[in-house]
Amino acid sequence: AAREGFNNVFRKGGIPEDAITWSVNSAEDDCTPVAILAATGLVPSRGEAKRKIAAGSLKVNGEKIIDGLLPLPAGEYTLKYGKKGFVVLTVK
Repeated sequence: AAREGFNNVFRKGGIPEDAITWSVNSAEDDCTPVAILAATGLVPSRGEAKRKIAAGSLKVNGEKIIDGLLPLPAGEYTLKYGKKGFVVLTVK
């Protein structure tokens, strides 16, 4: 089972079963990648999130993000932070 999970996530580019599921409302919440990483607890602070994103540690739907202060428009996203941090995000 562990090998299957590893193969699904790291070889096939899937999402792990224990990925964080998060939902934000674009009218009320900060929908920037920096705010989302900090709110989900993947990083201890917004400053750390900014540094890690600038260093290329975040992918949104498979594409590397460098500006973590651009808000995400309404939609469904998969955020991958580092090697093991996954967030399934819904922006309403």
